[in-house]
Amino acid sequence: MSAFSQNYIQLDPNRSGVHELTAFGFKTTLIKGGSVGDQLSGQLVLDHELVDVQFRIRQQNGDECACTFFDLGISDRESIERYVRKKADLSVADDALEGLSYDELAKGLHAADTAPANQNKAVATKAPADRQFAKMAATLGMILTLLAMVILVVLFLRSRSSLGVDNSALVGNYLPVHARVEGEIVEVRFKEGQHVSRGDVLVRLDNPEIRAEKALSESDVRLGEAKVAALKKKLKNYLVNVEVAKKRLAIDLEVAKSDTKSSKKQYESAKAIVDRSKPHLGTAISKSEYDVVMSEMLALKAKYEANASRIQLAEFAHEMSSSSVLMLGDRLDDEVGRITAELEIVQAELALSRRTLEIATQREKQLDLVAPRDGRVYAAYRQFGEYLRVADEVIALSYPGETWAAGLVSAGQASRVRPGLPVNVSIPSLNKKLNGVVSAVGHRAMYGKGGYSADFRGGTATDVPVKVLIADLPQNISSGMRLEMKINTGFGVEWIDRMTGFELQTINGIEPETGRDTRASEEPPVEVVSFSVND
Repeated sequence: MSAFSQNYIQLDPNRSGVHELTAFGFKTTLIKGGSVGDQLSGQLVLDHELVDVQFRIRQQNGDECACTFFDLGISDRESIERYVRKKADLSVADDALEGLSYDELAKGLHAADTAPANQNKAVATKAPADRQFAKMAATLGMILTLLAMVILVVLFLRSRSSLGVDNSALVGNYLPVHARVEGEIVEVRFKEGQHVSRGDVLVRLDNPEIRAEKALSESDVRLGEAKVAALKKKLKNYLVNVEVAKKRLAIDLEVAKSDTKSSKKQYESAKAIVDRSKPHLGTAISKSEYDVVMSEMLALKAKYEANASRIQLAEFAHEMSSSSVLMLGDRLDDEVGRITAELEIVQAELALSRRTLEIATQREKQLDLVAPRDGRVYAAYRQFGEYLRVADEVIALSYPGETWAAGLVSAGQASRVRPGLPVNVSIPSLNKKLNGVVSAVGHRAMYGKGGYSADFRGGTATDVPVKVLIADLPQNISSGMRLEMKINTGFGVEWIDRMTGFELQTINGIEPETGRDTRASEEPPVEVVSFSVND
């Protein structure tokens, strides 16, 4: 039994053996009445040395439990550590002694002193060979180190001249078709892969409110047209009456003039009689006769003046009738003006109703989603019975022509990317390699929902999108394929780029910006003119 087996923990009135003792805890046999988490106090007996300890039961495993100390004093902890080190040193010494023979133990020799003498001889004979081997190993190590440095330099230069694009995918010539009005899908006329021509109805929607608005606008237009027609007819009839009234007023004017002329003559005759009778008043003509003649003259004068006033009134009435205004007793009736004003209001309302009808008709036409150009159905995102909101993407088309891919670079590497850089594109699933050129970086390279949105890319907010044009893409490769893309950014050193043949590519036949200042070759030289004050 080892020295450790002589240790135990005294818990009045019981004791338990201690093993695997450390400065932090120990293991012991199962403590009677104890459970995990209990805090206990006792005396730890270490080769008859007593140490007061407090401990917790941390784990129970079969008949054993693991305990840890707490609130252990510094002196007590040092006592336990010294005891543990002492026992560990004795165990190592015992192992060394077990390797000695009985005679060696009797002579008091250590295990290191019992090595055979011929061992030193073997070491001496092997020393030159070992030194030669060491030199060869050192030389080989230097060669390998230099080779590794060269490889690291090459890899560093390659990493500086190319940049990988994450989450790359072939976007293609993707053209989304969105709903311009709300409505329920009542018909999807094309499936994915089918060819469509410009103007073909792809999807039909139904919206009762839009159709009701159109029907109401049509009713308003018909009502307005009826009002306009009625007012025009009323105005026409009234103008006929005005013409009749004008003729009648012309006749009245002539009658008034004739009566005035006749009454004027009668007045002048009566006045002449009065003038002749006045000298003979009181002699040949009595006063009573003279008064009668004077009364007749005054009556004829009043009649004449009244007829003259009739002429003025008739002329005014005739003049007003020329403006379609009739005199009714003591008031003027401008029925034509009233009808004309009402007609203008109704015509304005009719124009508004027609414009409203045009808008309603256009909204009704927007219930039919048509193909904006020739192509094939790339994807149909909605189906019969779904209700669409404005701007919901319903279907997408692809068309032959320019094709592009898109991906992401980190924000820290985005400053190395610019339009015109060549790109190596590969499609791993089809084992195809293509060539591309960077056409846009940042917000110009972003695409909408269904094409290459942020959700589809799976990128972070700090990633920067990159758009890459592909000129030699076979027509049988559909959009959406995952890609691997590497951008050739060059070394950034002009003579190295020139030696390696690096140059920017054209984008749709347009040379990319080189960043060189060409103003010296384009602007004419400035002529410097000198002058003096005396000039």
